Amino acid sequence: MASENKYINAMTPMCELRFMYLGKQDTKFDPKYSVDMVFDTTVPEHRTFITQFMELNKKASDELLAELPPKGKKDWKTKDIFKTEEDAEGNATGKLILKATTKDKPIVKDAEGKTLADSFVITLGNGTVGRVKLCLKKSKVDSRKTLGLAVYMSTFGGSVQIKDPVFYSGGSAEGGTGGFDKVDGFVAPAENDNGDKDF
Repeated sequence: MASENKYINAMTPMCELRFMYLGKQDTKFDPKYSVDMVFDTTVPEHRTFITQFMELNKKASDELLAELPPKGKKDWKTKDIFKTEEDAEGNATGKLILKATTKDKPIVKDAEGKTLADSFVITLGNGTVGRVKLCLKKSKVDSRKTLGLAVYMSTFGGSVQIKDPVFYSGGSAEGGTGGFDKVDGFVAPAENDNGDKDF
Protein backbone atom coordinates (compact mmCIF):
# COMPACT_ATOMS: atom_id res chain seq x y z
CA MET A 1 0.00 0.00 0.00
CA ALA A 2 1.56 3.28 -1.14
CA SER A 3 1.22 6.72 0.40
CA GLU A 4 0.87 9.93 -1.61
CA ASN A 5 0.61 13.22 0.30
CA LYS A 6 -2.38 12.92 2.66
CA TYR A 7 -3.75 9.85 0.90
CA ILE A 8 -2.84 6.16 0.97
CA ASN A 9 -3.33 4.20 -2.25
CA ALA A 10 -4.18 0.50 -1.98
CA MET A 11 -5.29 -2.38 -4.18
CA THR A 12 -7.49 -5.17 -2.84
CA PRO A 13 -6.90 -8.80 -3.71
CA MET A 14 -9.52 -10.46 -5.91
CA CYS A 15 -12.68 -10.78 -3.83
CA GLU A 16 -16.45 -11.03 -4.01
CA LEU A 17 -18.22 -7.77 -4.87
CA ARG A 18 -21.72 -6.90 -3.71
CA PHE A 19 -24.18 -4.00 -3.88
CA MET A 20 -22.36 -2.38 -6.77
CA TYR A 21 -23.32 1.17 -7.70
CA LEU A 22 -20.64 1.55 -10.35
CA GLY A 23 -22.56 2.43 -13.52
CA LYS A 24 -25.03 4.69 -11.72
CA GLN A 25 -25.19 6.42 -8.34
CA ASP A 26 -26.96 5.22 -5.23
CA THR A 27 -29.40 8.10 -4.72
CA LYS A 28 -31.17 6.82 -1.59
CA PHE A 29 -29.43 9.39 0.63
CA ASP A 30 -26.38 11.36 -0.47
CA PRO A 31 -25.82 10.48 -4.17
CA LYS A 32 -22.60 8.50 -4.64
CA TYR A 33 -21.07 5.45 -6.29
CA SER A 34 -20.18 2.53 -4.03
CA VAL A 35 -19.21 -1.12 -3.77
CA ASP A 36 -19.02 -3.68 -0.94
CA MET A 37 -15.93 -5.93 -0.96
CA VAL A 38 -16.15 -9.28 0.85
CA PHE A 39 -12.99 -10.84 2.34
CA ASP A 40 -12.82 -14.44 3.52
CA THR A 41 -10.63 -14.89 6.61
CA THR A 42 -9.85 -18.48 5.53
CA VAL A 43 -8.06 -17.17 2.41
CA PRO A 44 -4.40 -16.29 3.19
CA GLU A 45 -4.25 -13.36 0.75
CA HIS A 46 -7.42 -11.93 2.28
CA ARG A 47 -6.08 -12.38 5.83
CA THR A 48 -2.91 -10.48 4.91
CA PHE A 49 -4.93 -7.64 3.39
CA ILE A 50 -7.25 -7.47 6.43
CA THR A 51 -4.30 -7.36 8.85
CA GLN A 52 -2.50 -4.63 6.92
CA PHE A 53 -5.70 -2.63 6.55
CA MET A 54 -6.53 -2.80 10.25
CA GLU A 55 -2.98 -1.74 11.13
CA LEU A 56 -3.28 1.28 8.83
CA ASN A 57 -6.66 2.16 10.35
CA LYS A 58 -5.26 1.95 13.90
CA LYS A 59 -2.21 4.04 12.94
CA ALA A 60 -4.46 6.73 11.45
CA SER A 61 -6.64 6.65 14.58
CA ASP A 62 -3.63 7.01 16.90
CA GLU A 63 -2.24 9.92 14.89
CA LEU A 64 -5.58 11.73 14.92
CA LEU A 65 -6.03 11.08 18.65
CA ALA A 66 -2.61 12.60 19.36
CA GLU A 67 -3.78 15.83 17.71
CA LEU A 68 -6.84 16.18 19.96
CA PRO A 69 -6.82 18.28 23.14
CA PRO A 70 -6.40 16.24 26.36
CA LYS A 71 -9.93 16.91 27.56
CA GLY A 72 -12.38 14.36 26.16
CA LYS A 73 -9.78 12.13 24.49
CA LYS A 74 -11.10 9.05 26.27
CA ASP A 75 -14.48 9.50 24.53
CA TRP A 76 -12.98 8.71 21.12
CA LYS A 77 -12.52 5.23 19.65
CA THR A 78 -10.98 3.64 16.57
CA LYS A 79 -13.42 3.22 13.71
CA ASP A 80 -14.59 -0.33 12.94
CA ILE A 81 -13.50 -0.27 9.32
CA PHE A 82 -14.76 -3.79 8.51
CA LYS A 83 -18.29 -5.08 9.05
CA THR A 84 -18.56 -8.69 10.24
CA GLU A 85 -20.88 -10.80 8.09
CA GLU A 86 -23.42 -12.84 10.05
CA ASP A 87 -25.73 -15.65 9.03
CA ALA A 88 -29.50 -15.70 9.63
CA GLU A 89 -28.92 -16.81 13.23
CA GLY A 90 -26.47 -14.03 14.00
CA ASN A 91 -23.33 -16.17 13.84
CA ALA A 92 -20.16 -14.81 12.24
CA THR A 93 -19.49 -16.43 8.87
CA GLY A 94 -15.76 -15.73 8.82
CA LYS A 95 -16.17 -13.01 6.20
CA LEU A 96 -15.54 -9.29 6.61
CA ILE A 97 -17.07 -6.54 4.48
CA LEU A 98 -15.45 -3.27 3.46
CA LYS A 99 -17.37 -0.51 1.69
CA ALA A 100 -15.79 2.05 -0.64
CA THR A 101 -17.52 5.11 -2.09
CA THR A 102 -16.79 7.97 -4.46
CA LYS A 103 -18.54 11.07 -5.74
CA ASP A 104 -16.70 10.79 -9.05
CA LYS A 105 -17.68 8.23 -11.64
CA PRO A 106 -15.63 5.02 -11.24
CA ILE A 107 -13.92 3.43 -14.23
CA VAL A 108 -14.63 -0.30 -14.51
CA LYS A 109 -12.33 -2.62 -16.47
CA ASP A 110 -12.42 -6.22 -17.67
CA ALA A 111 -9.63 -8.77 -17.05
CA GLU A 112 -7.54 -7.33 -19.92
CA GLY A 113 -8.00 -3.74 -18.78
CA LYS A 114 -10.61 -2.62 -21.31
CA THR A 115 -13.16 -0.09 -20.06
CA LEU A 116 -16.69 -1.41 -19.67
CA ALA A 117 -19.72 0.60 -20.76
CA ASP A 118 -22.24 1.71 -18.12
CA SER A 119 -24.93 -0.32 -19.89
CA PHE A 120 -22.84 -3.40 -19.15
CA VAL A 121 -21.66 -2.42 -15.66
CA ILE A 122 -25.21 -1.95 -14.34
CA THR A 123 -25.96 -5.60 -15.16
CA LEU A 124 -23.28 -6.88 -12.74
CA GLY A 125 -24.73 -8.58 -9.68
CA ASN A 126 -23.70 -9.80 -6.22
CA GLY A 127 -21.10 -12.55 -6.34
CA THR A 128 -19.09 -10.91 -9.11
CA VAL A 129 -15.35 -11.38 -8.47
CA GLY A 130 -12.98 -8.47 -8.96
CA ARG A 131 -10.55 -6.11 -7.27
CA VAL A 132 -10.74 -2.46 -6.35
CA LYS A 133 -8.22 0.38 -6.27
CA LEU A 134 -8.69 2.35 -3.08
CA CYS A 135 -7.80 5.83 -1.89
CA LEU A 136 -7.64 6.14 1.90
CA LYS A 137 -7.70 9.28 4.00
CA LYS A 138 -7.62 9.99 7.73
CA SER A 139 -11.14 10.56 9.03
CA LYS A 140 -12.52 12.11 12.23
CA VAL A 141 -16.29 11.75 12.69
CA ASP A 142 -17.46 14.04 15.49
CA SER A 143 -21.02 12.70 15.64
CA ARG A 144 -19.80 9.14 16.30
CA LYS A 145 -16.58 9.99 18.13
CA THR A 146 -14.61 7.72 15.77
CA LEU A 147 -11.14 8.04 14.28
CA GLY A 148 -9.53 6.07 11.46
CA LEU A 149 -9.64 5.88 7.70
CA ALA A 150 -12.26 6.93 5.17
CA VAL A 151 -12.34 4.47 2.25
CA TYR A 152 -12.85 5.76 -1.28
CA MET A 153 -12.61 4.18 -4.72
CA SER A 154 -9.74 5.58 -6.74
CA THR A 155 -10.95 7.15 -9.99
CA PHE A 156 -7.50 7.73 -11.49
CA GLY A 157 -6.97 5.41 -14.48
CA GLY A 158 -9.17 2.61 -13.22
CA SER A 159 -11.35 1.90 -10.20
CA VAL A 160 -12.57 -1.70 -10.40
CA GLN A 161 -11.35 -4.69 -12.40
CA ILE A 162 -13.83 -7.50 -13.09
CA LYS A 163 -12.46 -11.05 -13.27
CA ASP A 164 -15.57 -13.26 -13.03
CA PRO A 165 -18.88 -11.46 -13.59
CA VAL A 166 -22.28 -12.47 -12.27
CA PHE A 167 -25.13 -10.86 -14.19
CA TYR A 168 -28.60 -9.61 -13.41
CA SER A 169 -29.21 -9.69 -17.14
CA GLY A 170 -27.29 -9.29 -20.44
CA GLY A 171 -25.07 -6.32 -21.17
CA SER A 172 -22.49 -4.87 -23.48
CA ALA A 173 -19.01 -3.52 -22.87
CA GLU A 174 -16.59 -1.15 -24.47
CA GLY A 175 -13.00 -0.19 -24.51
CA GLY A 176 -9.15 1.49 -21.80
CA THR A 177 -6.72 -0.30 -18.68
CA GLY A 178 -5.75 2.19 -15.72
CA GLY A 179 -3.41 0.57 -13.19
CA PHE A 180 -4.44 -3.10 -13.26
CA ASP A 181 -2.12 -5.77 -14.64
CA LYS A 182 -3.78 -8.30 -16.92
CA VAL A 183 -5.17 -11.39 -15.16
CA ASP A 184 -6.84 -14.57 -16.38
CA GLY A 185 -10.59 -14.09 -16.41
CA PHE A 186 -13.46 -12.24 -18.03
CA VAL A 187 -12.70 -10.26 -21.21
CA ALA A 188 -15.15 -7.81 -22.78
CA PRO A 189 -16.69 -8.93 -26.10
CA ALA A 190 -14.41 -8.04 -29.03
CA GLU A 191 -17.12 -6.22 -30.95
CA ASN A 192 -17.40 -3.71 -28.09
CA ASP A 193 -13.65 -3.06 -27.75
CA ASN A 194 -12.63 0.52 -28.55
CA GLY A 195 -9.00 -0.59 -28.43
CA ASP A 196 -7.76 1.85 -25.77
CA LYS A 197 -5.61 -0.26 -23.46
CA ASP A 198 -3.76 2.08 -21.14
CA PHE A 199 -2.81 -0.75 -18.75
